Amino acid sequence: QGTMRAASHLTQRAARMLRAVATTQPDPELRVAVGLELGRSCLLSGQAELALQAYESARSISESASRIRAVGEATVGCGLARHGLGRLEEAEKDLRRGIELYSSVDNEQGTWHAILNLADIYRFQGRFTESLGLLEPHLDQARMAQRPMRYAGLLLNLAETQIELFRLGEVRDLLGELEELPVTRTHPRYQVALALI
Repeated sequence: QGTMRAASHLTQRAARMLRAVATTQPDPELRVAVGLELGRSCLLSGQAELALQAYESARSISESASRIRAVGEATVGCGLARHGLGRLEEAEKDLRRGIELYSSVDNEQGTWHAILNLADIYRFQGRFTESLGLLEPHLDQARMAQRPMRYAGLLLNLAETQIELFRLGEVRDLLGELEELPVTRTHPRYQVALALI
């Protein structure tokens, strides 16, 4: 709890700095970078509304400067913040748009991040077929990509969706594959997920 309080304090300080930078710093690159970092730190500290404001500001500046990659990052950030606020339909629109933007600039990592989060939204909405349809086509590519975090995220999303459909044999296979990845022994997210499932 002390860490979260400290993160919250730092986030508020960063928000004040962003407002000061916005009025005194003409460099849009710096303003976008500060806005994106503020958005990330707000999300991590559970302040989705403040994150949304930071990401929307970064998106607006990025659009004005025609920085498509940054527009994509800010748009996906808006989607994640809206997801955190329970505004799933708006989050879905942001994530879909983020995927389009990332794809247009060949940002594979960003595209993957947005796809995994969009699949989560589908699952939370009970749209399991759409979630699987978004994830399954990428399974072989993820397996071959030598990107263990991406592959682990895909396996976990698939397993969570299969649980909702009570396909426990498939869940067992996916979790077995997930447990074999070295990243799951060192990354807290996967350790917790495996312990809970």
